[in-house]
Amino acid sequence: MTMRRLALLLALLTALLRLQSAQAARISGFSAVQEGRTMVLTYDLAADAALVHVDLLLRLGDRLLDPRDLRLSGDLGSVSPGPGKRIVWQTGDDFPGGLAGAVEGELTAVDLVSEPVSDLIFARLEGGCFEMGCGAWNPFCEGDEQPVFAACPGPFALATTPVGAASFAAFLNDSGRGGGFVGIVQTDGRHAPVPGQEKTPVGGVSREDAQAYADWLSTKTGLRFALPSEAEWEYACRGGGRRFVYGSADGRMPGQPDEPATAPSGLNALGLLNMSGGMWEWTRDAYAPYPRAEGATGETGVLRGGRLGSPLRNARCANRYERDPLVREASSGFRLVLLP
Repeated sequence: MTMRRLALLLALLTALLRLQSAQAARISGFSAVQEGRTMVLTYDLAADAALVHVDLLLRLGDRLLDPRDLRLSGDLGSVSPGPGKRIVWQTGDDFPGGLAGAVEGELTAVDLVSEPVSDLIFARLEGGCFEMGCGAWNPFCEGDEQPVFAACPGPFALATTPVGAASFAAFLNDSGRGGGFVGIVQTDGRHAPVPGQEKTPVGGVSREDAQAYADWLSTKTGLRFALPSEAEWEYACRGGGRRFVYGSADGRMPGQPDEPATAPSGLNALGLLNMSGGMWEWTRDAYAPYPRAEGATGETGVLRGGRLGSPLRNARCANRYERDPLVREASSGFRLVLLP
């Protein structure tokens, strides 16, 4: 990469970087400086939380760059608040022939809050209106994902991972609830996680089981927990309501819609793990046609997210799976919302 192109990149990044903070996390003092074949981005981070998830998305012309393919290092991911945060981008290695076109950037900061009883971390999301459902940005749509309509979830905090086996076993022991669950063993009437799988998402959970766990945790902590609504879940999967197909860092996953999901989606821009292709996750809503209102009632529930090995089309953020809320399937789990 030539020095002239690097200088152009610096000017574009400085001019076009869009700062987007969710809830209390605040970014200020951003600057970008050329240092040889690298770009050094610095910023100050203020937050009420002890940890913040920081994510950088870069777009070259019409092409969104996958952060996993870029040589980015420094204060990304889980970051402690403070001044002088630093991100290093090895632009000369990623684009040895230089960059052709404008570069835009988006720096996102989301508060992370720990809850010790459940051993979960919650991402505080600001919510807001977005186009819910399957739009033209999807490669494949099903009938119950349409029409696209405006959904406007308010502020909420979503667990970065599904509920793990150790915490669910503690709930079973406290409540006396029975059943066979993936990742949990029972000995002498007591439940325990399979050794080494304490934080592995519990499976084989019905929506009724998941709601009972949310009620138990609310009583234990004095806080309010619930399953996410369909709108909250999809907003979060799409990295804050972006026109993303999957719950990955850039909204993409390898493969065609009818091919099996070979790996989960990983972290998305909000710090949420494996919302696509990990496991099916329960929402609190009843299944109903679109457009729908919050709190719709009905006989069946809705699972989201697909699972590893199922067709990739099931892992799309817009996909809905109608299911009996009492059914326990090995690939079904849940993550929680912490309500205001």
